[in-house]
Amino acid sequence: MTFRYATPDVVALAWAAQAPGIVPSMVGDQLPVDNSTWAASGFITPTVSGGGANAYYRLDQPVVTLQCWACRPGTDLAPWGKAGNLAETLRAATYLNRPVFVSLSTCDENARVLSSSVVGSPRKVYGDIGDYAAFTVDVQLHWVPIPQ
Repeated sequence: MTFRYATPDVVALAWAAQAPGIVPSMVGDQLPVDNSTWAASGFITPTVSGGGANAYYRLDQPVVTLQCWACRPGTDLAPWGKAGNLAETLRAATYLNRPVFVSLSTCDENARVLSSSVVGSPRKVYGDIGDYAAFTVDVQLHWVPIPQ
């Protein structure tokens, strides 16, 4: 069987899922089709949008764009406050100034996020889907893989 390495995408998912105030069911690669499953809490989809890796050892430093979604089924009013608060929750998690162990169940190694820092302020995303509200916030994660 092929070894499954920790990747920036998987580490970003795990980091966001363990942020204070966020639970793992609020984070995923894509929005669930049934918005009633996440309407009460909101949802977060991370995408690696920049950064890089160290040339001499496995220290990865991706910049991750975290898109924070909120919806209010049955109305055309987008809940901007809820989406913005999710983005602020993730920004606040970067100020904890402590390493974070993240367990990666889909990989053959785990990761330690040594530090995280916000890159700019959260911003509204316009042109979103119908009654959905979305904010994005960019976070840089500095992490290393560790054996399981």
